[in-house]
Order: sequence, then structure tokens, then C-alpha cells
Amino acid sequence: MASLVTRLRRPLGVGAIQTVRGGYQLRTTPELVDALRFRSLLTEAATSADTERERSLLDAALQLWRAEPFAGLRSEVLERDELPGLVELRLAALERRADMDLAAGTPLPWIAQFHYLTAQHPLRESLWQRLIMALAASGRQADALMAYEQVRTTLRENLGVSPGAELQRLHQRLVSGAPTVTPPPVEVPQVEPLRQLPPAGGHFVGREAALVALDDLVAARAPEPWAGPAIAVIDSGGGMGKTTLAIHWAHRVRADFPDAQVYLDLRGYSPGKSLSPHDALELALRALGIAGDHLPATVEGLSALLRTVTADKRILLILDNVRNSEQVRPLLPGPGGAVVVTSRSQLRGLVARDGAVRVSLDRLAPAESVRLLTDIVGARAADEPERAADIAQLCDHTPLALRIIADRLSRQSSTSLGTLVHALQAQESVLDAFDTGDDDSTNLRIVLSWSYEQLDPAAARALRLIGLFPGASISLSAAAAMVRAPAKDVRVVLDRLTDTHLLEQKEHDRYELHDLVRAFAEERSLAHDSQPHRAEAVVRVLEWYVRGLNMVYRQLEPSRQRVGVESASILVTPPALADERAADVWCEAEYRTLVALVDWAVHQDQPGYACRLTWLLQIMINRSNRPQDQIDLHQIAIAAAASLDDPVLEEARLLNGLGNGFAELQRPDDAERCYQDALARFQAAGNEPGEAQVLGNLGLVDTERGKYERAKTRSQTALELYRRLGDHRGEAVNFDNLAMAHFGCREYAPPAIACWRRAFEINRRCGWRHNEGYNLANLGRAYAALNKHERAIAYFGQALLLYRLVGSRQREAITQLHLGYSLIATGDVDAAREAWRASQRTLDALGDARAGEARRALDTADAAAAMFC
Repeated sequence: MASLVTRLRRPLGVGAIQTVRGGYQLRTTPELVDALRFRSLLTEAATSADTERERSLLDAALQLWRAEPFAGLRSEVLERDELPGLVELRLAALERRADMDLAAGTPLPWIAQFHYLTAQHPLRESLWQRLIMALAASGRQADALMAYEQVRTTLRENLGVSPGAELQRLHQRLVSGAPTVTPPPVEVPQVEPLRQLPPAGGHFVGREAALVALDDLVAARAPEPWAGPAIAVIDSGGGMGKTTLAIHWAHRVRADFPDAQVYLDLRGYSPGKSLSPHDALELALRALGIAGDHLPATVEGLSALLRTVTADKRILLILDNVRNSEQVRPLLPGPGGAVVVTSRSQLRGLVARDGAVRVSLDRLAPAESVRLLTDIVGARAADEPERAADIAQLCDHTPLALRIIADRLSRQSSTSLGTLVHALQAQESVLDAFDTGDDDSTNLRIVLSWSYEQLDPAAARALRLIGLFPGASISLSAAAAMVRAPAKDVRVVLDRLTDTHLLEQKEHDRYELHDLVRAFAEERSLAHDSQPHRAEAVVRVLEWYVRGLNMVYRQLEPSRQRVGVESASILVTPPALADERAADVWCEAEYRTLVALVDWAVHQDQPGYACRLTWLLQIMINRSNRPQDQIDLHQIAIAAAASLDDPVLEEARLLNGLGNGFAELQRPDDAERCYQDALARFQAAGNEPGEAQVLGNLGLVDTERGKYERAKTRSQTALELYRRLGDHRGEAVNFDNLAMAHFGCREYAPPAIACWRRAFEINRRCGWRHNEGYNLANLGRAYAALNKHERAIAYFGQALLLYRLVGSRQREAITQLHLGYSLIATGDVDAAREAWRASQRTLDALGDARAGEARRALDTADAAAAMFC
């Protein structure tokens, strides 16, 4: 930057560019800056009473204009704040200069100029007026009439309106042969109150909260004369029904706005060029009865005129399909009115600066989706409610998708809802189903593309890559790993996607992608990103989760063997986990995503990651008691392991984990078969840690079957292997397994109690609080079996404290179940009832079958109370 400034100082002079705090400042006279001189000359021309001097000043100003202003510069500020004003001033100057030559009878030099200008600004009627006048004054009557027909067609097709009164009068003079250069005096027409609301479509459902918010907006309009209009912003993603809601509500309250109801589509998220504030203001003012020759040339002047003519009027203005706040502000009317804006952008500036009320729309509720289908399709949907619910789910509860599918059902009267469900599920691309084939606005893929095409390259790339991700939500950190950029930069990118509702942010630093948007993003990624580029993103996010699970193990089971990380290049690592509680919170937030990642890794041709994730997930599954997940995931991973170069150890680990799932579901035969297969592989590989682990699990299966002696032998063998390996965790686990075998054959004291105490001592020394709780609860069971209930209650109490500390709800509930029996035995029936009720509530919530035992225990409480009376 310093070298560039030095080079600029040579032609401009040393003092022209001065260093100031935060950068540089250009210090020169306005005459040396062409943009400032241009404005100064135009101001002088506008105030000149001498026609020839005005002509000379206009020529001097227009000669400063060489090409597009700021060409070659990439500045959003200049393009937004400076360029529109300069362009408007130039057009106004050209029009005034042309008027002078037309009045002097020299139209020919302007015909080519206005042909070019009308092509550049096809909705600016004042340019067309001068082109027609120049053609007519040159004797080209037919060409003038053709130009009028061209502007009439352009206005109708783009804005749905006819030419303004001034152009229409010019056309009448052309047809009648009257002079065209000097028009007759203009009269401001008296118009009836404007009623521009489009028809409200049928089958409107839901949105009660949004309707209340809009009603409140009108009711709360400020009575002060200086207060601006009431403003509401209805924002959502494409196809969510923003326009439908705005028009439906507007028709409900139109009696509250008798002076005018104005509707403008600003085409912010539509193909082609959006409607500029200048053109929108002209359109609105003409609709309100202001003649074209009374319209100021600048946006500022038009905006002021709009506020003037609408001041203290009860006017409702619907601004549909807005792109940004800058498109809205010049269109805000005077006090007394109300403005409803619809946009795919959140228009945060309009809310923060202009006091707009935000009304955000989400997907319909499931019942509302079914109701919309039923309202459109009729009895067929009502007769198949389950299939209607399936269709609503496949439509992601998106109103546009539901309407498209309802139209399909209405056209295919012989197609059952069940047949349609199967057809939708079999569709290669789900988005293919959401197209009426009639127009772009009812093709969901195209509707979503209008939002996508407005994105900058970084946001578009992030959306495409996140579209590959299978989880229902993704954290900022995981997204940053996938995109391979610093988290602070990715947060800004995801915020832009959130602003346009292509992502939804429900929690801090966590983002959701709706199913249909995900399908669209994945399509774009497959079309735009190379296969190696996609594969690298997949590996990065899988590696991020492997590292995250290793962090969980460091907190929850620090001595347990962890899976090594790959060499994937990720800029962002998972957040550090400070303690067991933080690890549990992370597990709870990411669990469903991790489950989905296993199958996804297989489909992304990453079997090694499928195996590693499954193996690492065991700790989460064990602590949350989800044995069916354990079985499903391990079966997927075992099938994937077969494609590895050396699958033996991976298969052994996974077979052991699958056996654990079967054992938890009390399927001992299946569990033993898995354990035996795992044991054979570990022994063949000479892997003693694996062999010890499987032997301990086989001992538990023997205990479950009542084969206590073999259980003791296997648990003792595993214990000795772990001692030789120096694995304290394995040693503690197998003291616990050995205690279970002694407990099963009623060898409570000393064998079972002694083993559980040894296990407890190891776990306490190593800080494994979850396992400490398990040992204490088992000691409580042992003392309860010895009828030493006071001591049992003390152990159960200590176990409950530890389970609450680490957040193990299931273990807490099971311990409360056992505690109740000891409390009953001591005659404390009320405390027993309280323990059993708490146990039942938690076990019911977790879907644990032992909730039935808690209910049965409660049923016996009254009988026990009578016995102790």
C-alpha cells in the first residue's frame, strides 16, 4: 500500500495524499476530482437563467463522463453509495440537454444515443419519451410508433403496468398527427383509491403466530405525527409461503387501509435484474396518480415525494421479494401507513435501524402439512392419514413442495397416496418430484437456485460441502474442518447462509440444513466440485469426529486404548473438553450425528473411518444404554471391515462390541457366538489386551446363564492378563465381573463384596467416577442380599451422588429401583415410593423395560405400608 501511495503522490503532488490515523486521505480542491466537478457543473446549470450558458455547462459536465464510473475498481461501498447517484445525475442531464436540442429542432444527434440508453434502462419511461419525440421530429413516424409499442410491451411484461399518462398522451399526439416536441399542459389526474393487492390464494393453513404478530403491528402503530410507518419483515427460505402469508393477511385487514393498498414485486431473488429503488418509486408514484413530468430525477427526490403524498394516509405497502434493506428504505411511505416486506434475507439492518418487526417463518408443523394436503386433495388424503403424513415428511413440511405434490395428486386421480410415497422414495433425485412443469416459480430446484445464485463464492462452496454432511445439524467447528478454514472466517460465511435461510441456526454455533435444501446443495456439489475435492472434505470431517471421540475417551476412560488419528489436514480441531461433564455434554449433542456418520463413511468409500467411529462410539452407547444402536452400527462396520487391507484386528474389536450389544439385550447365545469369533481373531493375532477383554465378557455371559464356575474361571484369567499388561481399567472391570459371578451363586461375603471393594479402590484411585458409582451400587445390592439394609442404603446413596455428578440418568434410575427395596425393608414406605416414582419416570423417558419393574414395585407399596402400620 505504501509503495502505491508513493507512486500516486508523484502526479498529484506531495501534499495531495496525507497520512492520517487508520490510512490515507486525499486533500485537493473539488475542481481536480471529476466526480465532484461533474456535480458542481450540473448544480450551476440547474440554477442558470441563461439557456445558452445552461447548454454550455451541461456539455462541460457530460464531457467529463468517459465510461462506466469506477471501472476496474472492486468496491461494494462505491457501487452501492456513489454509482447509482452519478448514473441518475447523468441521465437527468442527458434528458435536459436533449430537450434543449429537440426544442431547437435538432433531433437527429439524439436518436442513436436514446436507442442505446433505452436498451440500458428499459423501464425508464422518460428516456423512451425522448426517443419517440426525436424519431417523430425526424419524420420517422412509423419508427416512433414502434418504439412506443416496444416500451408498452416491456412495461407490461416486467411490471404488469401500462405506460404512464405522459407517454400515453405522446402516443395520442403521434396517432392524431399533432406536434410531439411541445406537449400540452399536464393535469394531475384524480384517481380512485388504489387497490393493487393480488388475489389471495386458497388453502391457507397455519401461521397463527405470524398473523397475530402482523395484527399487533397494525394495532401498535404510533399515533405521533413524526413517527414513521409500521414495518414488518416476513423472512424465510424459498418456498415457505412468505408472499402467501403477506397477501392473505393484507386482505384480512384491507379495511384498515382505505387510502391505498400498493403491491410491488422488487424481484430481489428472481431471474434477471432486480427492480431498482428508482424504478420502484416511479412505479409506486405513478400508481398513486403522480404524472411522469412531475417526477423528480433522483432517488432522493422521488423518495421525498412518496413520503409527501402518503403522509397521514392510511396506506398499506406490500414490498415482495426484497433482496436487501437498501432496496426498501427509499420506498418507506410517510407516517400513518404500514409496510410489509417479504425477503429470503433477514434484513437485519431494517430491523436494527428502522425498527421493523421480524416475522420469521419455518416449516409447517406436521399436522398443518397434512391439513394443507387434505384441503387441496380432499377425501383421498383424509382416507390415508398415515400416507399423507409420509408425504408431508418427504416434502420436508415446505408449503411450496406440498402444493406441488398436491397438484400432482389432483391431476393423477387414480394414484393412491401409498403409490406416490413409494414413487417419491424411489426417485433418484428427490427434487425431481417438485416441479409442476408449468413455470419456474413452481419448480423447487429453480426456486432454491435463485437464493444460491446470490451467494458469494465462499458461501456457495460452504453450502455445497455442508450439503454432503449427513447429520441433522453441524457445529461451527465441524463445518470449519469440512471447509478447511479458520472457525472465525467460517462463522462469517455461515452467518451469510443463515441470513438467506439456506441454513438455520437454532443454537449457538450449531446449524441445521433442511432436507430439501440439503438435496439441492448436494446436487450442486456433485455438479461443481471435483470428486477429489469432495473426498478431501469428507475425510476432514470424519477425522474431526475421530479426534473428538478420542478427547471424550481422555476424560471418561483415560487408560483405555484409543484409536490413532489419520494425517488428514484439518485447520480446526474439536473443542477441548475440560472434564467428564463436558465430555458427556459433547456426546449428547453429537450422538445422532455420529450414528449417521458410520453408514455415511461406508457410502463415501471410507470403511476405515466407519470402523474407527463405531469402536469409539461404544463408550457413548454404554453410558446411554442404546444397545440396538450398538448392534446396528457394529453390523454395518463389520461388513465394511472386510474391505480393509488387514481386517483381522478390526473385525475382532467389532465382533466384541457386537457381542456387548447382544448381551445388553439379554441375547446370550448371540453374544457368545460373537465373543468366540472375536476371541479366535485376537488369539490368532497374538493380541493379549483384546483376548483379556473378550474373556471378561464371556465370563459375564456365563454369569447371565447361571454357569458361575466357568464365569469365575474366565474372569480370573482375564484379570491375570490385565495385571500382567498393567491395565488398571481392565483389572477393575474383571474384579467387578468376578464379583458378579460370586453374587450369582450367593457368595456375598466375603468373595463378592471383597471383589467389588477392590474394583472400587482402583476406580477411585484412577478417578473413574462412573465406574465408582457402579461398584458402590453393586456393594449396596450385596449388603441388601445379606439383609444389612441400612448399610445398603448408604452405598446406594453414595452411588446416586456419583451418577448425578457425571449425568448418568439410567444408572441413577436403576439404583433408585434397588434403593426402594431396601427402604421398604426398613419400613420407610414413603421414601421407597419416592425412589420408585423417580426411577419409573426416568426409565420410561429412556424407553428402558425396567420401568415396568418400578411400576410393579409401586403397586406393592400400599401392601407394605399396611404391614408396617
